[in-house]
Amino acid sequence: MQKNSVLLFFFCLLFTWLSCSKKEETSAVASWNGIELSKEIFTKQYINYTSIAPVRDSFEERKRFATELLKRAALARHASSLGLDSASYVTQQVQRTREISLAKEFVRKQIEPLVNQPDNEEVRAAFRRKNTEMELQQIFSPNKQGIEDYYSRLRKGEDFETLAAESMQAVGEPVTSLNMGWVSWNQMGLEPEKAAFNLEIGQYTQPVSSLVGWHIFKATNKKETFFADATTFENDKESLGFAVYRRRFEEKSSQYVDSVRRQNELIVYNQNLKQLWEFLEPSVASTNPTSIPAIVSLRADQYSSEELPPDTPVAVLSGEVFTVQEFLNRLSTVPNYMINPNLRQALETTISDKFFASKGLEAGLENEQEVVVTTKIAEINALNNYLTTVVADTLNPFRILSRWYSIWQNEFIDSRIANYRAYVFEDSAMAWDAIRFTNQNGSLNQMIARFEGEFNVENKEISTTVDARHPVFNFPLRSEYPNRVWGPIKEENGWSVVQVLDFKTNYRDRNQVQEELLSKIKQRIPEVVQTELLQQIGFDPQEITFNEELLRSALPSFF
Repeated sequence: MQKNSVLLFFFCLLFTWLSCSKKEETSAVASWNGIELSKEIFTKQYINYTSIAPVRDSFEERKRFATELLKRAALARHASSLGLDSASYVTQQVQRTREISLAKEFVRKQIEPLVNQPDNEEVRAAFRRKNTEMELQQIFSPNKQGIEDYYSRLRKGEDFETLAAESMQAVGEPVTSLNMGWVSWNQMGLEPEKAAFNLEIGQYTQPVSSLVGWHIFKATNKKETFFADATTFENDKESLGFAVYRRRFEEKSSQYVDSVRRQNELIVYNQNLKQLWEFLEPSVASTNPTSIPAIVSLRADQYSSEELPPDTPVAVLSGEVFTVQEFLNRLSTVPNYMINPNLRQALETTISDKFFASKGLEAGLENEQEVVVTTKIAEINALNNYLTTVVADTLNPFRILSRWYSIWQNEFIDSRIANYRAYVFEDSAMAWDAIRFTNQNGSLNQMIARFEGEFNVENKEISTTVDARHPVFNFPLRSEYPNRVWGPIKEENGWSVVQVLDFKTNYRDRNQVQEELLSKIKQRIPEVVQTELLQQIGFDPQEITFNEELLRSALPSFF
């Protein structure tokens, strides 16, 4: 078992934001040409985006992201005007997302009353764990009796590593899996993390349960960061409290889902699943990964088989039949990694979502804000994806070569030439003095007067074809910093203190890069199609109206 074994179960990862379920009046954070970007849609997508992208939240980043969302909304409206909202791919994506959202909302309603907000001490403990790394080994068992047997033997003096190796072999894992390596905050379930991160080197835990089984952890090394200043904790306190609550909620949700599954018998017809894969494999195997959902959706529309008719059961959950066609209609929305010869995980995911969604409908949750917002986002995304596919199939790349050569010109640089003025000193100490004097006083003329007679002035030129690593290519232009100098640079005749006068870029000829350009267009077809369509519909970012107050207040500052 590797350390990923104690990560949260896939289903609970869907709970990326625990939004309020009450209906609120919708307000727009931005708008363009009659299209409004609601606060709810912006907030949900921005949180998802910042949770996975390496960006720092700022007002400018929020404006940039809102602009991207408006682009997608504008293209979705264009797709609808072409009648693409009735395409089966679009309707399936929207229906499936609504089903998943209903399932999530139903589970949330069951779990939310059971999860407490962390108190100050719990947040402090989380802060310590967040600033700690543990190198761990583990003994694993899928059941409680097994781990108690290992723990008893351990207490009687048997070697930890020997028992850990035995436990790995017992579950069919490589012996080396006993070594979890370095583990950080949020890479384990909460309870395993609490137990493991309290260890000192050489100590081991009592048996602790996770979402995948039972563990005994041993610390082989530990790295801790301590902060004497309380400000660091205070700055992290709010976001950490939210993170701990969310993790509690996700784990409780996953436990609830698993318990309901165990209470309802699932019968799977594996031979039918195998036949379905034989139907899908030729199309999926030869498809670009980004196109797999659209291809699977197309195959679902085309499905017809006398051997395995569409109404044939692939599974039965709690007496409810799940047919071949129902499964195919949902398959385009599961992660690509689930679409493989073993379709069991995809089946369990889709049939569980259907089961919990039906509970959500029974509970009257279809008009909850989270369901409505998530469904709207799915509609915009599905229309964008389908429009991109349709346009990409008919796009003539030769007609747009010149434009994309201009857009991507910096990717076809042949060479760069820097023209710079060098104040050449005989030794580096004098050159450093000149740099410090100029930059401290903010006056090039004063430096020239102060060091008169100590340097020679030369205008020089260097090309990347001669020396691509020459430091001058990293310096800013004199026009940007007229009273600053840079260096010193060791050159043949001394030590140069420099100002860059200008850069010149030479590009490879378009005809020379035509094949490379065509390849780039093919590889980056979504970007190309979106740009071409936005120009076609007249989208101009300068025409966007931002509600700056709402954009700033839409989320807490710690995001």
